[in-house]
Amino acid sequence: MIPSFVLTGESFQWSDGIFSITLTQPGDDGCRTAYFHPLASVQEFSVSTCVLKNNSISSLSDYYSLYSYVGNRGENSQSTMHGYHQKSNVVFFAEIGRDAVSCWNSGSVLNPSNIAILARDRLRLSYPSDLHVTNNEVWVMSNTLPRFGYSRLDTNEFNFYVY
Repeated sequence: MIPSFVLTGESFQWSDGIFSITLTQPGDDGCRTAYFHPLASVQEFSVSTCVLKNNSISSLSDYYSLYSYVGNRGENSQSTMHGYHQKSNVVFFAEIGRDAVSCWNSGSVLNPSNIAILARDRLRLSYPSDLHVTNNEVWVMSNTLPRFGYSRLDTNEFNFYVY
């Protein structure tokens, strides 16, 4: 099944694999947790970078068990990119389904009640295409990609935003 989206008034289908990966700070073992998700999902997954670095481990019959289901962000919370803030252990999400930027403290269970919407704007965050955490700043770029993809880009309007 290919998921359907309605963004900026455009309907389209999108099939994908892993769309975004963000890394935590190293643990006592020197490895990080890699959080990842597909765009067409509201679920988050994780794996230790120790697993990813170990070539021989991939031949194990239960290799899949080394990956974890972290949780569900909630209805319409499909996310393009996400970023990890080292000092607070907070993960920020650029959500296309809710035209929003949200966050989750990775020390808590990932479920809809633990997701905070930080900003929401149907026009300026209509397709938050990128998100980057630098020091104590969260940078977000949004654009009208769905309209551009269907040749309905209005050059008399703002089509790109950086926050």
